[in-house]
Amino acid sequence: MTELKRHFIGHEFVFRTDWTNQLRIYKGEPTHYCFTTPHQREKCLKNAEKHKQLLAYAGTVARITDIEQQSTWYLFVEYKTEQNKTGQIIIETVHLENWAMHGPLAHAKWTDQIATVANVEELLIRSTIRFLDRATVDSKEVETVLPTPPQQPMLTAAPTSALTPVLATVAQPAIRQFEAGVKPTRVKHGDTLKLMLNYVVESGNRETIEVTETRSLLFNGKTLPGYPKEKIDRKSSGRQTSAFRQNIPSKARPGSYTYKGEVCIPAGCTSRLVRFTIEP
Repeated sequence: MTELKRHFIGHEFVFRTDWTNQLRIYKGEPTHYCFTTPHQREKCLKNAEKHKQLLAYAGTVARITDIEQQSTWYLFVEYKTEQNKTGQIIIETVHLENWAMHGPLAHAKWTDQIATVANVEELLIRSTIRFLDRATVDSKEVETVLPTPPQQPMLTAAPTSALTPVLATVAQPAIRQFEAGVKPTRVKHGDTLKLMLNYVVESGNRETIEVTETRSLLFNGKTLPGYPKEKIDRKSSGRQTSAFRQNIPSKARPGSYTYKGEVCIPAGCTSRLVRFTIEP
């Protein structure tokens, strides 16, 4: 668990599907927990519908706060959304037909073979979430190594003064004050939607840096045809504003959509999710 915690805690992600308290990751797919057991499924489903809760819409951004193995076949991934709502993504191993065999010996491979960083990450991203890039590093501290002062003679009473390491800040290219927005937030068929990006480039000690702007539209956790829209350019320090106009076609399904605006530089990426509605 130590390796899993070190890798996943603090990592941001976006839900690719609406997530409820009745879903588990089972055989690599989001599955109603009543279907993860061979026993009394109809009764389970009937009772479960009474307590169904929506934990997060598709497009919700969240951060992993903890990861725990609660039993020999459950892994609990704890998260908190940007709205400070908490929840769990539960990864469940395949049940054995003989329930008497459920025990440490039968599931010893869970920890050794299944609960590895690579396998858990694959189970999470296959159809449930998409991890966001780590935060852009704006600057780094470089510690200056100072030589050790010469040793004083034994008879010298004056103490040697301690030398404090000097920290120097190295300017790095960065994206600051990033904003993504849509206008208007409610549209109808035939309207034009503006997908905007607004940010400040700090090119460090360079005249220009390569900047990639990416726009994506998502519905029910899936990227719409024709997206993402990507534009690569070299930009100097200063505020940057751009917009892409999208006409709403008559075949677009009414509902809640997500616009993801992202800006990348060689040091990393930053992104935001914005919701808008297509009305009937």
